Amino acid sequence: MSRVRPTFVRNAVATVLAVLLALTGALANPAPAQAAWSRPTGLTATSTATTSARLAWKAVSKAPAYRVKYDDNSSMRSPAYLKATSAGIEVTGLTPGRTYWFKVRVISAKSASLSSYSSTIKVTTRKTGDFGLLSPSGLAATAVGDSTLTLAWAPRGDTDNYRVRWATSSKLTDESFVRVTGPGAELTDLSPGVTYYVSVRVITPEGTNLSQYSPMLAVKTTGKASFSPPSGLSASATSTTTASVSWTATPGATRYRVKYAATPWTDAEYVSATSNSAVLSGLAPQTTYSVKVRVLDTNGDFASDYSPTVTITTPSVAKPLRVASYNVRCATCSSSRIDELPWSERRGAVVATVNGADPDVIGFQEAQQSWLTEDGTLLNLAQFEDLLKRLGEPWAITNGYRNNCVKSTTPTNCEYKDRGATNGTRIMYRTDRLTMLAHGSVSLPVSPLHDYPRWLAWATFTQKSSGRSFFFGNIHFEPNNDTSGSTTYYTVRKQEAETVVAAIARLNTGKLPVVLVGDANSSKWDVPSNVPYDTFVASGLVDPLGNTYRSSTAVGATVEKRINTNYYSYNNFERYARRSGSVNGSYTDYIFTTPMRVSEWETVVDVDASNNFVGVIPSDHNLIRATVWLP
Repeated sequence: MSRVRPTFVRNAVATVLAVLLALTGALANPAPAQAAWSRPTGLTATSTATTSARLAWKAVSKAPAYRVKYDDNSSMRSPAYLKATSAGIEVTGLTPGRTYWFKVRVISAKSASLSSYSSTIKVTTRKTGDFGLLSPSGLAATAVGDSTLTLAWAPRGDTDNYRVRWATSSKLTDESFVRVTGPGAELTDLSPGVTYYVSVRVITPEGTNLSQYSPMLAVKTTGKASFSPPSGLSASATSTTTASVSWTATPGATRYRVKYAATPWTDAEYVSATSNSAVLSGLAPQTTYSVKVRVLDTNGDFASDYSPTVTITTPSVAKPLRVASYNVRCATCSSSRIDELPWSERRGAVVATVNGADPDVIGFQEAQQSWLTEDGTLLNLAQFEDLLKRLGEPWAITNGYRNNCVKSTTPTNCEYKDRGATNGTRIMYRTDRLTMLAHGSVSLPVSPLHDYPRWLAWATFTQKSSGRSFFFGNIHFEPNNDTSGSTTYYTVRKQEAETVVAAIARLNTGKLPVVLVGDANSSKWDVPSNVPYDTFVASGLVDPLGNTYRSSTAVGATVEKRINTNYYSYNNFERYARRSGSVNGSYTDYIFTTPMRVSEWETVVDVDASNNFVGVIPSDHNLIRATVWLP
């Protein structure tokens, strides 16, 4: 066993004692800390508005920045913070009539805390309708000439912003306003010899009311009106930027002045007229204007008071709307054609075709409600649901019910309930471009030889880009053809078309522009006539292609640009694409509109130089699409 030498022990003990003495001295005499910043003092808060408060405090010398902490409870359990670079800040976004607690501290430029918080103060915002300042006092008015009043009132030390109100009736039925800075104003363009009722209130620079109006002051302009105010004023928008104005001619009057403004009457403009009508131009789209008119004498001076005011709203600017129709061939249907693939192998091509056409809204036919089968397995998924899923967002369907049953998912043991379901006739739309207002369905007549239900699916939409609304309908008529000498199916299609026309007239209560699409199962070569086409056109609908009965030209066409309109809408899964030598092919699928601009039509086909379809043929029908402009 080894032994520790005494010298080594003594040296170790001395080292430990030295360390302990150093630590003790450090604790007794710590190094000087960095000087702390003084916390802000003199914090005040005032609120002259319903949703904001103004904070101020004494500046801390050389403070880089400040942090304001506030909450609507005194314990500040869920505080909010603001950074200020000077000794004051406007706190906005507050709730009217609520008490808030505030405090402030110094922070670095990088928001590190440099001082403790100031003392906490509280302030309560104004309640809505509760004005915190007294009304202006000492309002006086002087008539200067026949059409001007000068106003003045006692100046105040707390604000310099005011709103003046005046009207020719003490009931303020035709009031006008103007904002002014300073305790005075000049009102011009008034009528001679007319009493005006004037008052003034305090506002913020942004126009928020801070006081009630002062008591009304009645003052009369000098002179005397030679004529009574014009009567019978009316105005109507003639475009997005123009309007026509007319009124009953005043006997003896030779000149008039029309006054109009979007914000009556702080931004008024004027038009002179020598007859009882005028045109207003340079207007802003989708804007409401107030309009009134007065008589001028031969010198251009006011000879009457203004007429009562009327308003007119200009329409919004039209934007292109892309509409489409597509019979996608039912998943359970098969004609055993060489190029007819099952739904599972052609649905990708269907989706690609729709995406390539890029419609805002589309009417599908034969997008079945029955369950799909894949690899012998029955899926709880309808064809239209599969299509919608693969299109993805932002696509939506107007009605997602499969069947008109209490249990809508299957017709087995169906207990009837009207769900608005329309079998394979479905409407889908892009939610980023359209807002759906309403939707529904109408049952159509069916063949006496079979009772497969057929429908008009309809919806109303607002186009987000223009604010304009429209009625959209989708149909799929009786598909069977008559044998020689029979008109059974012809009569059914006639009844179906008549039912659709009557339904649109009944449902479209707002007289919106109409787009009707679908597969009418009738062409210009049908015998004895193309009865759905004739019925729709007789009701006022327009075929943009002008594809009239047995025509080789485009009679009455409205479309401006054509793309592949010589192709047939029905391709029968034939590899060589059906087409005509004339401008229009044979169509059983249609897009009808009420009168409106149609800038483009495309019958969508993907063919090679030999006119053969390229790749998978998506359906036995070609998608058709049109670009329309809602009136």
